[in-house]
Amino acid sequence: MLSDDGHVRLSPVQIQQVVRITWNLAAVEPSRPDKLGLLSDTHLLELWSATRTLSQTWLARLGENSAIDPAESLHDFRRLASEILVADMFLRVHCTVLACSEVDRCRSQISSAAATREDFPQESEAILELPASGDARPVLDRAFDFVNHARTRVLQALVDAGEPAAEVDRLRRRCERWADSLIGCWLVQFGVSAFAHDPRRAWDFGEDALGDEAASRLLLRHSYLAAFRDPLLDSEVASDGWSLLFEHARTLTQSNLIATLMSPAMILLGNRC
Repeated sequence: MLSDDGHVRLSPVQIQQVVRITWNLAAVEPSRPDKLGLLSDTHLLELWSATRTLSQTWLARLGENSAIDPAESLHDFRRLASEILVADMFLRVHCTVLACSEVDRCRSQISSAAATREDFPQESEAILELPASGDARPVLDRAFDFVNHARTRVLQALVDAGEPAAEVDRLRRRCERWADSLIGCWLVQFGVSAFAHDPRRAWDFGEDALGDEAASRLLLRHSYLAAFRDPLLDSEVASDGWSLLFEHARTLTQSNLIATLMSPAMILLGNRC
């Protein structure tokens, strides 16, 4: 949609939409991250810019009147905290998938070289000791740091608020657990653990998920969506940073990407929820 000044106007984003696209990102088949393609400088710059914009917006809202007092404005705090906690989960999955695509590219280059050079035998074993990317990984780390900084501020507010904010704290624990669950398959296959809350827990989740039958994966998706069924997550977010970030992630999970990378179980449920 175009605005009056000719610029693209992105549709409003709901937190619940971000919950769903987080699943879709994680459901890209880990054995084929090459289908994501190379990360362009433009994509990385826009990812960095979007997370920076979001962080600035959140910190400004958290800093209004020195601090948000959950005991006095619980509804507003829950809305803002929910947005930030879900964003953190989303970014952990998003950055993991993109970092793994870079690891896969490096592995492909090393495998190609090893096929023609007999003196290259140890490189494939050493690949997990290398950075995920010479250029992309630092940008992904920085983009994640923007969101994680806002999340840290939310956690501080939760400590100060105590019992009145208990529901937000339960959402925090759900986001942490599900982030590790969704990252797990990628961690097992590519060794990218930087964005997990608890790498050991994520690894255990990943091993279990990779051994699951299709029916179990369908049940997992239902469980995931049910865990985030909350009226507050249906609220819209106003930040332009959200819209741009959402559009980037949605691009990765559309059309041929879903058709070629998502497991049959994931495709089956694609339009049901």
